[in-house]
This record gives sequence, C-alpha cells and structure tokens, in this order.
Amino acid sequence: MTGAITPTAIIVGAGIGGLSAAISLSRAGWRVSVFEQAETLVPMGAALSLWPNAIDALDSLGLHDALRAISEPLDEVAVAEPGGTRIAAFRVSQCLPGRTGLMVTRSDLQAILLAGLGAAPLHLGHRLADWRQDAAGAAVRFENGVEAHADLLVAADGIWSGVAKALTGVDARHAGYGGLLALSDAVPDHPPQALGLEYWAQGERFGHFDIRGGRKYWYFMRNEADPSGSAAMTVEAVEQAHGWTVLARAAVAATPADKLVRFSIHAKPPPRSLGTGRIILLGDAAHAMEPNLGQGACQAIEDAVALGAAARSGVPDAVLPLYQRMRLKRVRQFVRLSRQGSMVAHRLPRWQMAVARFLMRTIFGALTPFQIRRLYRLPDYEKQI
Repeated sequence: MTGAITPTAIIVGAGIGGLSAAISLSRAGWRVSVFEQAETLVPMGAALSLWPNAIDALDSLGLHDALRAISEPLDEVAVAEPGGTRIAAFRVSQCLPGRTGLMVTRSDLQAILLAGLGAAPLHLGHRLADWRQDAAGAAVRFENGVEAHADLLVAADGIWSGVAKALTGVDARHAGYGGLLALSDAVPDHPPQALGLEYWAQGERFGHFDIRGGRKYWYFMRNEADPSGSAAMTVEAVEQAHGWTVLARAAVAATPADKLVRFSIHAKPPPRSLGTGRIILLGDAAHAMEPNLGQGACQAIEDAVALGAAARSGVPDAVLPLYQRMRLKRVRQFVRLSRQGSMVAHRLPRWQMAVARFLMRTIFGALTPFQIRRLYRLPDYEKQI
C-alpha cells in the first residue's frame, strides 16, 4: 500500500460476487461500503457447485472452516441417458488428487460471506439511480437520495446491471431453455455419495446433486421459445418426462411445492472488457454465463480474489488494467465453454445428438483430466501483479 490515505471502494450488489469482493478488498487494505437494492437479502436459486478453483479462492478469503461446515463433498460427476445408462463421467479426485468439489446452498454461502464482511458496512434498500466517474474517483446516487463517493465503483449487481449495460452496450440474451430447480427435503433411501448426475434427453435435461442433510438439489431444463415458457412449468411435467431414474423421481417427490423455483436461462456473450476507468464489472454483471459448467458463482469469487490482488498496491488507477489482464482471457473462455455445454441436449438435432453421445463415450475420459486440471485450478493472481 502506498501513501497514508486509505483507498475506498463502493460495491453495488450484495450477491456472492459482491460480498466476496468486499471481503477481498478489505483484506487488501481498502475501506469498502456495500450497497444492495433489496430490503432484505433473499438468496436467488437454491444451491451451487464450488470447484477447487473457487474453494481455494474462498479459503484465501479466510473462510476455510466456515465453508467446510456448510458443504457436502462432490467428487463424481456423470452424464447419463434418462434411464440411467452412463454416457460419460469424471472424478475430481482423480484429475486433481486430494481434491473434490463442494455443494452448498446459496443461503448458507451467503451467510458465511456476510459473517466475513467484518466492519465493512452493508446498506440494504439502496437502488442505484445514477453514477459517474472522474479523475478523483466514482460517485453514485441512489433512489432514496443517498449519495456516496469513492476511489472505485465495483458493479456486482448481476446479469441485468444497468452500469454494465451502459459501459458495454451488451444485453443478456435468452439462451433458449429454462425450467424448475429446487432443494428437496431429506431423501433417506438415497444417502449422499458425493455424486452429481445429469440425464440428457432430446431438448431436456434433469440433474441432481447431494446437499448437506441428506437432501438433493435438482433441476429440470427444457427448450423454450421465449422466457415465458418456464412460468407454466409444473412438477407433473418433470415427472412425466422420459421416465427418469428412481433416485431422480425420489428427489422430486421429496420436494414441497413451495420450494420450487422457476427460471429461464439468460447469458451474455464473452466480454470485451471488465470496466472503464474507475468502474469495475464483476460476476454476472461482467460475464453472465449459461450454467453448464457450474462455474458462474466460482468465476465471480475468482473475480473478487483477483480484484483484491490488483488493488493491493492502493493505486486506484492501476486496479482495472491489472484486474482485466488477470481475468479477461480466462472468463471469456468459461463463457464460451458454458455455452458449448448446452449444445448436445438443447441445440443439436436427434442424429447429431447420437453422434455427440458416441464421441463422449469414446474420447471424454481421455480429455477430461487435462481440462479439469487446466480449468479447476485457481491461478496465482498475486504472482501476476
């Protein structure tokens, strides 16, 4: 840190990425304030996968013990036919010896991030109205009349971020599919196996993962012409499709109706920049991706760790160039790969889907360890300064 004046940052958005960024910048010696438009923090979605890159990132933020207390190991991930016949699979522990992934609920992860904020203030009920930047930093004004100024503005306000749209001119686009997701109650006849399974049918997918407490996180996705398609989705539509396995049906049966979450997938193209001047884009505001690698939240957490490394010098004008150099190429890669992950089930005609499945059975096992080692390792951002 150079100079005697403590640098400051405003973070707009108190989701996974925004809270992680607040912790990371605080640990880098910055004074941080977090502003969130919601009156209360209600986690969106249900659960998420954390792969070794994100686990190491959270550990670097001082959350090692808290993270293990809320998570369920995830080692084997498989793709299968609707009836359960395996198409391809991999084990994290075989690709990265001694490691696994972790499954957590969004509410539990949000809780440990909130606890990790320390003295950084969190202001709820602040909807952003306007922002600007100049040579002295960035200023924001909220609809309730509150104004604030800091050396940096970090826009971590999600896929529909107005700041990101104004800086990049890019809108999120409907990806052509959506559905239902949920956390079940305990499924006692199917104990945890550190396993995630996804079943592929023509234009449809069903997936389930073990969650702490004997529960299952599950989702059903099918092609839709527009985002309204998921609004009418019912459990009956899930149960009647393709004769899913006994375990899949058990997870659905153990889910109360009020725990169902309807969603429609939207994503952005690979970003060309991660900010302008004193304004930083982070998480879905910067690089909202389809959920097919389970890396959306992981990459937001990586953003936060890289941002902290870039900010450690305490020189505000140096932060964006360093952050962008460390992150842009990597996040562009994840956005592209995440879109490719939906090709087989959602975008290929039946005969091409059959060819793709054959290729996955024959070459997936040989290629996977290399890809996992390359993608699921956290870069050493401190050494990239």
